[in-house]
Amino acid sequence: MRKLLFLALVAMAAASMTACNEEHKEGPEYKTPTTIDGIVFWSKGKNPSSPIAADQPVVVNATLENPYRLYLAMIRYTVDQSEVETPSEDYVPGAEKIASEYEYEHDRLLTYAIYQGEIPAQPVGSKVSFYIWTISPFAVVSASYPQEYTVTVESNGGSGGVEPEEPIE
Repeated sequence: MRKLLFLALVAMAAASMTACNEEHKEGPEYKTPTTIDGIVFWSKGKNPSSPIAADQPVVVNATLENPYRLYLAMIRYTVDQSEVETPSEDYVPGAEKIASEYEYEHDRLLTYAIYQGEIPAQPVGSKVSFYIWTISPFAVVSASYPQEYTVTVESNGGSGGVEPEEPIE
């Protein structure tokens, strides 16, 4: 019985070494990047056509597609508060941060998804640059073109340009 268990372990080790062998990483799944399209962003709870508001997270949507499955997506961003009167306490010039990391289920063969993440709220005058970063199950890294916005208005908790209807009396 021990001999059989030992042989099974040796076979499993050999199989995993073969799977990690570089010569087996020549297929298209090891070279195909994820397509990242249709990036849109807006202040959470606001009309998408409204200016970016302070003290509101910014919602980011994008379409992700990879014929060899999706694995991980996130937003990577930097904030420039050099023009801000009172920078945030955690502000570090030039520091890249990560937001909304999402891991797709390993047991699903998901090749298409609409990714949604959030960039934390920033004060008025902040300039935010971001991109969406992905990695496939076969370690192919992809990144969108950089996007940017400036926080231009104070948050008033309103509806972002959608006027409430007057009550009918």
